[in-house]
Amino acid sequence: MTLRVEVLGEKIVNVEPCKCNKAYGPEKAKAESKFSQRIKEFIKESWAFRSKITVEPFVICYVLPSVLAGLAVQNLCLEKSCLVNLQYDQETCTHIMEGHTHNYTEQERKVQTMVAGMTAWSFPLQTALPGILTLFVGAWSDRTGNRKAFLVLPILGKLISVIGIILTTVFFLQIGLNETALIEGLPPALAGGRVAMTMAVYSYITDITSDAERTYRLGIITSILTLSRPIGLALSGIMTKRFGYYGVFTVACAFYLAGFVYIVVRLKEKTKKKVEGEKSSIMSVFSTQDLVATVNVAFKPREGKKRMHIILIMFAYMFIVGPVLGEAQMTYWFTRYKFKFTEVDYSLFLTYSVLVGSVGSFVTIYLFVKRWAIDDSVVGVIACLSRIAASVVYALAPNRTIYFLGPVFDMFSSAGSTSLRSIATKLVDADEIGKTSSLISISEALVPVIYSPVYSKVYLSTLSTFAGAFYLISGALAVPAIVILILLHIQSNNSSPPPPSDTKTKENEITRF
Repeated sequence: MTLRVEVLGEKIVNVEPCKCNKAYGPEKAKAESKFSQRIKEFIKESWAFRSKITVEPFVICYVLPSVLAGLAVQNLCLEKSCLVNLQYDQETCTHIMEGHTHNYTEQERKVQTMVAGMTAWSFPLQTALPGILTLFVGAWSDRTGNRKAFLVLPILGKLISVIGIILTTVFFLQIGLNETALIEGLPPALAGGRVAMTMAVYSYITDITSDAERTYRLGIITSILTLSRPIGLALSGIMTKRFGYYGVFTVACAFYLAGFVYIVVRLKEKTKKKVEGEKSSIMSVFSTQDLVATVNVAFKPREGKKRMHIILIMFAYMFIVGPVLGEAQMTYWFTRYKFKFTEVDYSLFLTYSVLVGSVGSFVTIYLFVKRWAIDDSVVGVIACLSRIAASVVYALAPNRTIYFLGPVFDMFSSAGSTSLRSIATKLVDADEIGKTSSLISISEALVPVIYSPVYSKVYLSTLSTFAGAFYLISGALAVPAIVILILLHIQSNNSSPPPPSDTKTKENEITRF
């Protein structure tokens, strides 16, 4: 291209041709080539990342709808006890469900008495059966390499359960409270429940990952399990209020169905191990050898006082975790009765509690353990003291504002169970860590058999006089746990120091859990 410059009164002068386009052409092509290459690399990396996704969507499809539908199920049971079992009129039950109980105190008390009585047997049913099943499942899946079976069964149980709940909603006046609780709780319990699902998920990830990326992949699963709860809690009350039972249960059903199809179609099953002399039937899971091997971890002779320490840890774990599970079923009824919480209020309170607890867990792990290297047993004592303080606040709170301070005092309590798990792993051999964790999980699943009826009985007995009395049980049970942790700390200090070559394996391991 030639530029022609015309100046007034002068003749036109030709200027050198502009070479900018000649230089720009190759540069533009080069830039476009680089951009195209980046797009291809992004697509390639995205496809590679997709190929690494295995059980993560399944975990979301299992946990999120469980939390989402939980509050709706509690409301459904409350409404059924009012309309179906006690046969109060629609106006009375509407006032009770909306929290306007100033003129219906006696009716509210009777409704809650009936629901708490149902909880006393249904909650242990939902936890005891999976706990017993776990005695066999872990060792069986290790022997056979079959993880997929106990990914499919738990979500199938949940799917059957939520379909049953939808039917109890359709035939609302024909199906009572106890029948509804049985339909909701029995199928997941027979299928292994969350206990079997969690075991299978962690085992599957361990099987398919290398040592280098295992911590990262397990961390993703833990994050999903942790974050699904506050998300589900935040949405549950709002969705129940806005869309009703059918909306919430239909969404939960869609999640479960998607998770079931995903696991069956998408997940590649790990090559199973051939076990000589054993049938391939899933009924071979009930092996007495697996049961004995798991239980024997706690009672076989060990060096020094390690056997006694393991048994003490089991008791301390029950003292710490049991009250949490016992309170879980009573808190909703308590807040409705004393503070007139609606489902939205309760949903927001639980979300707030989980978020504050997450901050407490972060402080515990990265400040107490990482930065200050505080001993596990001392962390456990701090957690128990946190629990005692919170229990007093919850029990004596005269209004909502004080009650909302409870989670702040309770923010370190979750570290108690984690510290006990960490201590337990240091008392057993490397090939027994899995069985030890399984044994602790079993105790966690079985303690509601004891605690749920006790908490229900105390709540019913004190409902008219001191409704928050059941919280004081939690504070009282933290005291023997503190005594056990102090004994473990003293014994640890008195024991001979480990050899230098072993220091890496004996350093604080609380962050592993």
